[in-house]
Amino acid sequence: MSASRIKTLKSCSFLYWAKYVLKLYDTTNEGAQRGTVIHTVFECLMKPRHKHHFKAITKKGSIVASKVVSRYVETYIRKLGMSDGTFKKIDGMIMQGLNNDFFCKGGKIVGVELEFDLKSEDPLYRIMGYIDRITHYDGKFSRIQDWKSSSKPFT
Repeated sequence: MSASRIKTLKSCSFLYWAKYVLKLYDTTNEGAQRGTVIHTVFECLMKPRHKHHFKAITKKGSIVASKVVSRYVETYIRKLGMSDGTFKKIDGMIMQGLNNDFFCKGGKIVGVELEFDLKSEDPLYRIMGYIDRITHYDGKFSRIQDWKSSSKPFT
């Protein structure tokens, strides 16, 4: 189970059942909707062919510096019927991620959206999920990132 799934199960077993067993999509969860948009933008900007968008956005301090990224975000906001002020929130969250060592200086990004499945017999557990990004640094250590984009800090 991912950290998000464990948190959901701990807070409300019925919500967990609806989301992860029945696979019902919660269209009222604007945090999840924002997360989908932000994750997609991050994944695209990590591709070398899109680095010019990254440079323009970070130079200006806003996604409005890239017509493509800005239009993508605006389209999803309209499509999902998200509330006023959502563009500004998404812009701020994207900027936070881009300004936080986005390209992992000194490291090598070895994977994006990697699925993992950890099992143990003693103690007995199994954890499955996705790693948003993993970076290796000179064989000394690795950095695992899990981007969060909800309306409140993840606890």
